[in-house]
Amino acid sequence: MNQRHKIIFLLLLSLVFGHSIKAQTLYWVGGSGNFNDINHWSLTSGGEPTNVVIGNQSVLVFDNKSAVDNINVVIPKDVTVRSLQIKTHQHIKFIKGDPESRLTIENDFNNLPDNLNFLSEVIFEFKNNFTSRYGEISGGVCSFNTDFVVSGGNWKIKSLKLKENNSLVLTNSSVEFNSSFIDVGNFKASFCKTLNFKNSKITTHNDFIFNNIQNYTINKSYLNTKLLNGKALEDDKTGITAKFISTNSALSACVIVSNIIQPSCIPGCDGSFVLTIPNYTCFPVTPTTPSINMTIVNAAGCNTVTGLSGLVAGGVYTITNVCACSSAYGIVLFDDSGIFIDNGNVSITTPVITNLPPSTKTITCNGLCTGSLSITFINGTAPYSFTVNPPGAGATTVTTAAGSVSVTNMCAGTLTIFTQDSKGCTNTYTRTITQPAPLNPQGSTTSVTCSGACTGVAAVTPTGGTANYTVTWSTGAVSVLSAGQTSS
Repeated sequence: MNQRHKIIFLLLLSLVFGHSIKAQTLYWVGGSGNFNDINHWSLTSGGEPTNVVIGNQSVLVFDNKSAVDNINVVIPKDVTVRSLQIKTHQHIKFIKGDPESRLTIENDFNNLPDNLNFLSEVIFEFKNNFTSRYGEISGGVCSFNTDFVVSGGNWKIKSLKLKENNSLVLTNSSVEFNSSFIDVGNFKASFCKTLNFKNSKITTHNDFIFNNIQNYTINKSYLNTKLLNGKALEDDKTGITAKFISTNSALSACVIVSNIIQPSCIPGCDGSFVLTIPNYTCFPVTPTTPSINMTIVNAAGCNTVTGLSGLVAGGVYTITNVCACSSAYGIVLFDDSGIFIDNGNVSITTPVITNLPPSTKTITCNGLCTGSLSITFINGTAPYSFTVNPPGAGATTVTTAAGSVSVTNMCAGTLTIFTQDSKGCTNTYTRTITQPAPLNPQGSTTSVTCSGACTGVAAVTPTGGTANYTVTWSTGAVSVLSAGQTSS
């Protein structure tokens, strides 16, 4: 093989190899089932199963077309994927297929910020070999009944909430917390390369433990009832180990948040909230100066909402231009000398239009236009407006501003309902209206074997239509058949 042929061969090989490791997006379909079942994964949203086996380069998506009911997904003992994305508010739960069931993710995990309907009892592990970029973990506001383990590589943790008995475990990795909201039972970090906290709020209900951390920085972050800046921690003799145990966990925040105005979908950053600062005697730490300053820990990906200075006890203050792009905004109060006083948070969510289970009437005979559907949309802000595209020119549509839609006289095809509420939030609902196949009697005959003999046979095995079938013979005989049965 000459040099030119070698180059061509290597180029072809690289193209084939590059194609083989390309990430592939797969969509869950077909309701509940086993995570590794190829009949539950499609190359398109709501499409047919494509018999593709998931692997460590698979980007897995659960969306509104994954199922119409609750989805229970059984996870075998060990599965590794590239990414997991939850893009639906439907009820989804990951169930252990084995006591040690573990889902390892190499690139990112993203759940809708305000989604409370994705739960898991399966351990989540995060591990990559990135050197110049970061994987991302965004758990939203779901309270997971499991541990999250970061065991290698570079990661950014934006939001995560675990039950009080569960832990966020960091080891052999570099992790950034930037405008992050973390609420876990235990925070355990050991043998990490770097840990960086910036404008973040980390709340633990039990232990907050550092052990053999090579390098860490804490900048205007609230860690377990302590506002820390720099590296002034309770270090041991090595200078790299520290433990933080909450001493004020029984105290409730003094800041009172009221009159929350949720933002609209359009423009989306017109929300606001009102906060009241009560008398100084409420605070766990008494201010050394009469003036109070407020820092707002902004939600990940949001526009920056600035804090206020010169606040006084008993004052009422309005925060505006608030978006709904994460689980909460953190509020941290400190006096003019920088001493931490108190903290609180406020959740801001954009309305998400969903629908109640529809009432349907199917088409009973091929070619007829007798299909119908009634559906009600909720969680938006009335009045609603609709654009309905039913299959069949003769279909009749009735809508109400309260959120209901009724469509009758539909032919077979795809029904599409586009919904928009008064705040600009939208939802698109699609449903395939099916019809049975044409009725076919599937008749067959057997001729008489000899002249004058009565050995002929006539038989029908009906298909199509809607079972059961009634067969009436010219002799007066009547048969009622189930699908697949024959009358002769």
